[in-house]
Amino acid sequence: MQIKPHLGGGKLGDPSLYIDIVDRKRGILFDCGLNNFSHASLRKVTDLFISHTHIDHFIGFDALLRLNLAETKTLHVYGPPGIQQNVSGKLHGYIWNICQTLQLTIIVHEILPERIVSTTLESWRGFEAIHTEERQIPEILLDAGEFAVRFMQLNHKTPSFGYAFIEADSFNVQKDALQTLGVEVGPWVATLKKQAYQPEAQDTLLHVGEKTYSIGFLAHQLLVRKRGVKITYLTDFILNEEDLDNIVRFAWESDILFCEAAFSEKDRDKAHRTYHLTAKEAGRLARLAHVNQLVLFHFSKRYQDYSPLIKEAKTEFPHVE
Repeated sequence: MQIKPHLGGGKLGDPSLYIDIVDRKRGILFDCGLNNFSHASLRKVTDLFISHTHIDHFIGFDALLRLNLAETKTLHVYGPPGIQQNVSGKLHGYIWNICQTLQLTIIVHEILPERIVSTTLESWRGFEAIHTEERQIPEILLDAGEFAVRFMQLNHKTPSFGYAFIEADSFNVQKDALQTLGVEVGPWVATLKKQAYQPEAQDTLLHVGEKTYSIGFLAHQLLVRKRGVKITYLTDFILNEEDLDNIVRFAWESDILFCEAAFSEKDRDKAHRTYHLTAKEAGRLARLAHVNQLVLFHFSKRYQDYSPLIKEAKTEFPHVE
């Protein structure tokens, strides 16, 4: 699975992060401020994760709706308390008197303190809520098999959610090990990769040509495990010391941490009054979480030259862009 993340508003514009799953008809969007994503990219979006609904994080929903309105698909929207009312408010700003041939379904997942409420809105019914269900908050917000999305609540003087996109581990077959065993690649490889590290499948027998091996034996002999990519998106929050450990664990060993850095350390008081991070704090968070790369964004527009903020973050963590 090939993954390409891209900020839609750059470093000074509205927040939005698009994760293109290149070899799939699927795109994941974190926040939807005004952005420069192509129409084709936005039509691929299947899941939208909103941190909070301040205007710079949500104004682009109208464009996303417009580009997907004629599609036959389901768009899932995840967000903090109030997201269902926010989405419905957007939808009810339009007249839907000739909508009977539309085929877009929107399912809004409102993440409350102790449960998730999912509401189904169908275009051909004028986006009236037709079905609502509740469930306990799962450990994994979205489990798509090849990847998962987790969330955590941050403090922006209102709930602001951070998200982590975690690609599932994959497995490569060692060609020299195939030759040593004297077997050829076939459909059995897909079965092996799927069951290789399931504890209950280790003794399961797999037929390979005229031979039979256990799943556990073949996995040990043939497969090399490749760790999936982890991308974490954190924006609009204050970094209180009491929350630091939880945020570090959430972002732990991310391949890329996209993190806001609204202010310089010299404007730390302003940052904390508005519940934002300084660039130095973002760098510290990246260092403590052992991430590979830190990408800063959502700089305050007071800094037309944001290079000093990049430099400031690098005093805490070297791999910053």
